[in-house]
Amino acid sequence: MKQNFTLVRNLGLAFVGLALGLALNAQNLVVGGDMASEAVDNWTIGWRANVDLATVDFGVEENAPSDAESLFAADIMFGTSWNETQLWQVVELQGGTTYNLNAMLNIEVPEANTWVQGFLMPWADPDMIDEHAWSDDAIGLAVQLLQTHGWDDASVETFSVDGEFPKNIEENSKFLIGESVTPEETGDWVVLFKMGGNQSEATHAYLTDVVVSYDATSVNVLDNAKIKVYPTNAENYIYVAGISQLANINVYSLTGSFVMSKTVSNTQRIDVSSLSTGMYFIQVTEGENRSSFKFNKQ
Repeated sequence: MKQNFTLVRNLGLAFVGLALGLALNAQNLVVGGDMASEAVDNWTIGWRANVDLATVDFGVEENAPSDAESLFAADIMFGTSWNETQLWQVVELQGGTTYNLNAMLNIEVPEANTWVQGFLMPWADPDMIDEHAWSDDAIGLAVQLLQTHGWDDASVETFSVDGEFPKNIEENSKFLIGESVTPEETGDWVVLFKMGGNQSEATHAYLTDVVVSYDATSVNVLDNAKIKVYPTNAENYIYVAGISQLANINVYSLTGSFVMSKTVSNTQRIDVSSLSTGMYFIQVTEGENRSSFKFNKQ
């Protein structure tokens, strides 16, 4: 599923909803999952410079990292002339807990002036460039945990990674560097990857197995595959499938306002006929597990 992305104009409001809708309780241990085509619903994509050269194709099996646990990767293209593609989502981290970020990457870059980096940063009202991508000032508040970077040295003809995403490289002093993150308080954090450079041709990075981990226990931030909410465009009813016990659902507006709550069983219909038309976020909590989705009320 290849997408070119044009973000909504009122991106600040959309991000409030995203923070509520995609929050992940760090105590919920969700194992498995990858960058399958369904993962497009969990991530937001931004760009700097040329949107036509900032595409992400989820569910790619060819060129996925050879030793990844996941079958599928996201094919992330970033273009020429200092173009940059960004990929992010929001997770909830617990105060006083130390977290690490890891991922699998496959990339081969024929030129220098190329970077692929992974960050964790506290949620704040988005500081965006043309409503499309996180600004350097915003990213300056992040902790950079992953990086592979071809520098200005013209003798660097190529660098190649096929496996574990390299840990941070301290020479890049523009960003705060750290091996881990320990939030002082529980709250929402942004998991952000940025890919860019000044290549003569568009470049592809294949990313998968993105996990936030603590105490050697992985918390996968990609997997909503077991639980489904349908239809995505609803007039009167929506359904939640894939739950094995009673689940609580909370519905939020695009601005983050609480709309309704209900306890449901598997495939039980939920009446949304009284809602105003527009986009909503639905959070499904089953026991200790939480998944989030969005639907459009017609």
